[in-house]
Amino acid sequence: MRGATRYRLRVRSGTGVIFLIFIGLTLAFGLWTSRASAASTPPPGPDRVAVVVVDYTSYKWWLARWQDDEVVCQIFTDHEGLPTGSDIYKACGEDLYDKWSVTPPCEGLEQGDVSSSCPGYYLHFIASTPAKRKIGVTLPPPVVWVSLEGCTSVSSTNYCEHQPTLVLTAEEPLPNEKITGVEGTLDGEPFTCDAICKLPLKAT
Repeated sequence: MRGATRYRLRVRSGTGVIFLIFIGLTLAFGLWTSRASAASTPPPGPDRVAVVVVDYTSYKWWLARWQDDEVVCQIFTDHEGLPTGSDIYKACGEDLYDKWSVTPPCEGLEQGDVSSSCPGYYLHFIASTPAKRKIGVTLPPPVVWVSLEGCTSVSSTNYCEHQPTLVLTAEEPLPNEKITGVEGTLDGEPFTCDAICKLPLKAT
């Protein structure tokens, strides 16, 4: 038995997300009896995203003016060390970033004699505190494996001696979820099954 079969699948997982697969199959003994396969380039479907809360350390800095020690901007970072230029640009804006970036070292700072005549701006560390934030994590989609049962070749040809069965095995990669069903159409006829479908194929 050999022929072109097209089917459309809709996989229902425990998350309630719909995953669509469109596959065209040429059923031949040499192609399907020895292995199972999944769609190599499945069509785009809805993304599955989970929001998780992660711990991190928040570092607070001030950008202040040498002339009068006025704090002109607050900067919060999530890494150790001085704020980067990008951190300062995002927190303080382009104008203050440009002024800070051309500020020369203030002479006399090592001796504790900070002159109010020093031009520009300086960074001052305030504190570090534990913090939490939410991030989105993309979850892997369910997948359907395709295999063929009951196809014994006739004299080493690509023809099946008996009527083969198309086996669809839905797999949910998430540990706390499960496949609740597989729906689709085969040769224009609808079918519904659990996570494993065994569909007899018509002779061609």
